[in-house]
Amino acid sequence: MNDTIKKYLKQLISKYGIEICNDYRRLKGLLKDYCGEYQRDINILTTAVQEGIPNEILKTNSSELDEWKFNTLVKKLYDNHGISENFARLAVMTWAEVLGKRVYANRTESEKKVETNKENINLEIENLYNERNYSIDISIDKSQRDIVQIIAGGSHSLALKKDGTVWAWGVNNFGQLGNGTMEDSSIPVKVESLSDVVATDAGWDHSLALKKDGTVWAWGSNGSGQLGNGTIGGSIKFSSIPVKVNI
Repeated sequence: MNDTIKKYLKQLISKYGIEICNDYRRLKGLLKDYCGEYQRDINILTTAVQEGIPNEILKTNSSELDEWKFNTLVKKLYDNHGISENFARLAVMTWAEVLGKRVYANRTESEKKVETNKENINLEIENLYNERNYSIDISIDKSQRDIVQIIAGGSHSLALKKDGTVWAWGVNNFGQLGNGTMEDSSIPVKVESLSDVVATDAGWDHSLALKKDGTVWAWGSNGSGQLGNGTIGGSIKFSSIPVKVNI
């Protein structure tokens, strides 16, 4: 893992306390604000938080994470989230280091082996959540048929209907579903105040729509100016409803 992200992890734990290790969404948002260019590493490390890896490490009484515990945690990430063994090892090693624990005696050799293999398997985790192919049956009622386009973001999805309306579902921590709330949804919800849409697209945690009149609308995270309305972060870090892009 990049040393920069390790540094910020330590700083965030120092600032917010060890409780930040229990809130993977908040931690992901904070890390993206500090070092968003390391998106892959952020995904892996926050998935480890979701799986409870930091808490498991903290339960270790000794100053060293023994081989059995280390391999058990690696296996959890591999089995439950489809992360390759090499990256799962890196994630556990990073959290152990950040939390002040040494990995068992062979740690240095193991880490060198992981780093050596890292270049050869880099493509394995281009998209953490697409590494394994899952077939998911999405329940869409009668009013949500006639879909003409499907788009996938980081952890949310969009569907464009023939009538020009847009529907969204999934994670909604930055309002990327566009329905005026911050609540996740496991079923499609209609994006508010948006009609005559001819195309959609999505970033990791923001969404975009092109209307028939040529205007572009955006909603979701605005930490790096993704909304395109002249603001970046500050008091307008996100929008849960579509805003017009200044173009």
